[in-house]
Amino acid sequence: MHVMRLPQLGMGMTDADIVTWLVHEGDAVEKDSPLVLIDTAKANVELVAPVTGVVRKLLVPEGARVDVGEPIVMIGTTSETLPPE
Repeated sequence: MHVMRLPQLGMGMTDADIVTWLVHEGDAVEKDSPLVLIDTAKANVELVAPVTGVVRKLLVPEGARVDVGEPIVMIGTTSETLPPE
């Protein structure tokens, strides 16, 4: 299971807002396909999937503020068991 964390996209970036998820839980995604639109202090940025797989769990709701390094989505296979909350 791959846990994608909010990357630091620029110097001084400490957090961002989740604007819109472009995928839903259960969607198949290819590496580098669009996942989520975030709002940093300077711009809206589209983050892409780091791996090919299935979106298993969206960890942050739309509208939430997320710190750099915080987990935002789990991508894996349908046969993988999700870790406990």
